[in-house]
Amino acid sequence: MNLVEPNVDCEASYLSYLSELGDGARIPFTLTYPHQPFAELVQRLADQSHGIGLREGFVPNSTYWLVDGGEIVGVSNLRHRLTPNLMRIGGHIGYGVRPSCQGRGVGKELLRLTLDRAAERGIWRALLTCGSDNRASAGIILANRGRLENEFEDPESGETIQRYWIDVDVGTQPADGKQESEARCKNLRIARLSEYPEHLETAVDWIASEWEPAHDAIRKMMADSEDRPPALLALNSNVPVGVLAYKIHAFQARGTDELWLNALYVEPKFRRRGIGQRLVLAGLQDAEASGRQSLLVYTDISHFYERLGWRRVSCDEKTKTSVLEYEFPTLTPIRS
Repeated sequence: MNLVEPNVDCEASYLSYLSELGDGARIPFTLTYPHQPFAELVQRLADQSHGIGLREGFVPNSTYWLVDGGEIVGVSNLRHRLTPNLMRIGGHIGYGVRPSCQGRGVGKELLRLTLDRAAERGIWRALLTCGSDNRASAGIILANRGRLENEFEDPESGETIQRYWIDVDVGTQPADGKQESEARCKNLRIARLSEYPEHLETAVDWIASEWEPAHDAIRKMMADSEDRPPALLALNSNVPVGVLAYKIHAFQARGTDELWLNALYVEPKFRRRGIGQRLVLAGLQDAEASGRQSLLVYTDISHFYERLGWRRVSCDEKTKTSVLEYEFPTLTPIRS
């Protein structure tokens, strides 16, 4: 089985796939698009992967077809970044399997190969959601190392939604698509800095050299505290390569004290490998788990954060810096 991009050669198989679905649910959503002329459908899907012609509220996304013996047996859709709505329901990947091919491991392979495509785009941690009664989908997610984070009741449908995270195995393929040395980022993981006190001074020196020369102030920022999530450390084969830390600081525009992502640093030789993105995604997860409604950042690389779903709050044209905010979705917990 091969995962391919939409193409006109698969028209007959695509039409038979739709015929098999009949009046059933068409998942992912791109299966609902008009399919004649077929070449226009293929072009529309290609455009969406480049952010062209998107409907309001949609993000760039790529559709893939799983082909076996010349027939489309499954369809997946990869969202390139998350919005607050996708953080709640939808996640990074939606997928479906041809009815006649269900129960044969097609869904597991479809998701596995789509996760490979996510890795190529620098997505290090993928969110997937499904209804709690959809045991087949949950089984596919779990078979691909999914970890259930929580479940909640969707107030619109009344359905219980489960949210899973999968740590994507990026191997040695960096975000720019160029091959890298075998050991470069093969064994990357994110951990609490407090679990590795021997690396504290390394992290302090990084921040001091980049922004803040006061070492004592940095150590205080890196220390665990009840009022903010813990600082995070990125390790490659147990060697520290990056760090993320928070602080509570006043937001003058609102007159309130807010949680800020205060430091994000990656060793220069490890940059452009998706490590910063993985730190931010892990940081968002911790900030959300702490009960915060949002996370703020002051930065001169707003494009990096906007790709991850952050919204620009203000911009200083003189300094080319911006304040961005990531708002966490409001989930209604399951009633006990």
